Amino acid sequence: MVTENAGIIKLDYDFTNGFVKKIRRFNKNNGLKEHAITTSILHNNMLWYATENGALGSIKENSVTHYSNVLKQNTPINSIVFNNKKLYLGTLGSGIWSTDSNQINKLKPLNTSFLSSLNVYQILFDENNNLWVGSEKGLDKLTLKKSTIVKSTHYNANDGFIGIETSLNTAVKSFDTNLWFG
Repeated sequence: MVTENAGIIKLDYDFTNGFVKKIRRFNKNNGLKEHAITTSILHNNMLWYATENGALGSIKENSVTHYSNVLKQNTPINSIVFNNKKLYLGTLGSGIWSTDSNQINKLKPLNTSFLSSLNVYQILFDENNNLWVGSEKGLDKLTLKKSTIVKSTHYNANDGFIGIETSLNTAVKSFDTNLWFG
């Protein structure tokens, strides 16, 4: 469980008998440098998290790795997604950043001229490797080639959205490849 201000809690749950066997808390006393967590994602048996101060971290088993100020600016990171060995971060006010997933400290911003807003609330890849970006202005579908945006299509009220603003981290791809956005 990832909380907004109380760190991360790992539950070892016995699904057969229906009870919690063990609780492990990750906070400032055992490796978590910040408690203001904005988003998280499970990837390769690791829990990745980001903070409102622009930090990124991961927890593998019970070991915390923390990367402070990965964007070299105090910018909240709202969304995390991995695709084809690349890491993508959506930020509040600074667009999307990416890097090879093994080079966390080499994040670079994507070209912001293709985005309808620099306030990224959600990011998601579809089965064709298009990057979908939600913001307060609707959705942008980005076509990428080697982490470079080559085309952008914007969707808003004119395309059938009842309300155009997307909600923070409410995008999922279902098993039938449909995309759902809150």
